[in-house]
Amino acid sequence: MHLQIDHVIPFMGEAPVSLYISEGKFVAGPSGVESAGSESAWGVSSVHGATASGSAHLRLDLPGVLALPGLINSHDHLEFNCFPSLGDRHHLDYVAWGKDIHARYKPEIDAVLRIPAEGRALWGVYKNLLGGVTTVVQHGLRWGMGDLAPRGSAHTPIRVVETTQSIHSVGLEAHWKRRLNNPRRWKQPCVIHIGEGVNEIAAVEVERLLRWNLLKRRLIGVHGIAMTPAQASRFQALVWCPASNYFLYGKTAEVNRLGKNTSLLFGTDSTLTGSWDMWEHIRIALQTEMSSEAELLESLTTKAAEVWDLPTGRLTPGYDADLVLMRAAGTRPVDPGAEPRGLHQLYSEDIDPGARPYGLHPLSSQDILLVLSRGNPVLVDESLFPVMAREGFSFDSWSAVKLAKNVKYVQGDLPALMAQIHQFDPSVQFPVEAVVPYPNAAGAGPLTPSPQTAP
Repeated sequence: MHLQIDHVIPFMGEAPVSLYISEGKFVAGPSGVESAGSESAWGVSSVHGATASGSAHLRLDLPGVLALPGLINSHDHLEFNCFPSLGDRHHLDYVAWGKDIHARYKPEIDAVLRIPAEGRALWGVYKNLLGGVTTVVQHGLRWGMGDLAPRGSAHTPIRVVETTQSIHSVGLEAHWKRRLNNPRRWKQPCVIHIGEGVNEIAAVEVERLLRWNLLKRRLIGVHGIAMTPAQASRFQALVWCPASNYFLYGKTAEVNRLGKNTSLLFGTDSTLTGSWDMWEHIRIALQTEMSSEAELLESLTTKAAEVWDLPTGRLTPGYDADLVLMRAAGTRPVDPGAEPRGLHQLYSEDIDPGARPYGLHPLSSQDILLVLSRGNPVLVDESLFPVMAREGFSFDSWSAVKLAKNVKYVQGDLPALMAQIHQFDPSVQFPVEAVVPYPNAAGAGPLTPSPQTAP
């Protein structure tokens, strides 16, 4: 598939660019990816053209639309995203929280665990997609999703990374030392919850892990609230999950200090401890003032891609075409004859009175217009849907859901998945509503009960 997307503005960029995509990769256009004057008012237009080889392709003209690399969520437990957030108090560490929720919320936990884990995990994938995530790193159980959809499919529309070794923690995994020092796992990064708490036990666990890393494995820590900068230097990376941390402990890692000594990545954890919405997690992170917008975006794109060894995270020829296009809040149509301008000019002169300021903070999942996963559209806003359908893009095996006031079209039959989940537990709260009937949606196979693993 060949796509050309004109006049979008890369986040933190200086001028509109055209993006060229072929066979799942960003490629240089006829004269490279370069700035161009706008040919249409703000909105969407589409024409069919031809590549140099003569094959058909789709062209979208989107003046003023923001372009970001597809986001990388570096920590999630996909099968735990049907849970509501459990807990109404802060705890000293993860062990105390676990004991508390199993004592106080057993009926709620049992109800969710009756849902087949495969269905819960697939909803976890869609949760990420709705927030503009094109790669999610699974921690814990492997679902075999990682290699099922190299170009996207109705089953896994985004990339799921399952190639790491997941160790839960020092405190709750009986054989963590043996698993950590398994020579057959030496080449794999070891991902582990560590320093997760505000007590001395959490601090001691970090040192125990480092002392027992006899094979000098690549360690990727998750949370790191009790971690020191000196300890951080012995980790390949730290995954920061501020929303989860504040919910459980009222405190998060001091990433402004730790990030000087290790690569800083970003994760949401599951809905057990936070919102489904990646952009709510981003807002919480920015409110800490421990990370700039540029640093936070790097933790969600370039740095994450480097740590997980993925050919994504950049809007650059040769990289996977993982892309999120977003409507900038309050923007007006760009003058068709105007010269390309910098971001500060575009959004100071063309913003509606009283509109939200430009930046990551005011953006939300509702602002997402288009998500590409390795060059394939996997989420399309209702404003783009008729244009793409009219110009020949096939929406077979897609479905529609309503997110707040916006209808989003997604690859696969999400309403059927939600209905099947509700057959097992009607109390599950989804952030979207099914839009039915939708004639092109493919039927989903029935979910069947299977043994479950508690959080």
